[in-house]
Amino acid sequence: MMKKLFTLGSVIGLLGGSALIIVIAVAAVRQTNHTNSIEQEIARLQAEADRIKQSNTLLNDRIAYFSSHEFQEREAKEKLGLQKEGEKIVMIRPSVSQEASEEQSLLDSQPASTENIHNYKKWWRIFFHAQS
Repeated sequence: MMKKLFTLGSVIGLLGGSALIIVIAVAAVRQTNHTNSIEQEIARLQAEADRIKQSNTLLNDRIAYFSSHEFQEREAKEKLGLQKEGEKIVMIRPSVSQEASEEQSLLDSQPASTENIHNYKKWWRIFFHAQS
């Protein structure tokens, strides 16, 4: 008779060993994916923490500036019109030629008169050429 190559026990052992290897491999892949996702989350949170630290530094600098005597003095002068004892305010007005040039630039920037245009053309422009 022929000799059996594989016995029932060896087949079951082979299948069991293969299943065990597959289970271990799947667990290892899941653990690797989980580890990678945790590392990505740590990197994201670290970047957010750095951004918050930078924002806190900026806010602390602003608080220090707003608490400074120079800022409070400047605000009192500009917004409240206060001045120190013995201090005089000097206002410098633009020269007449500057005022005239500013007025001329305002007149130049205004659109041309539309009084010579017929009324129906004005309405046409309003409804169909609203952008111009």
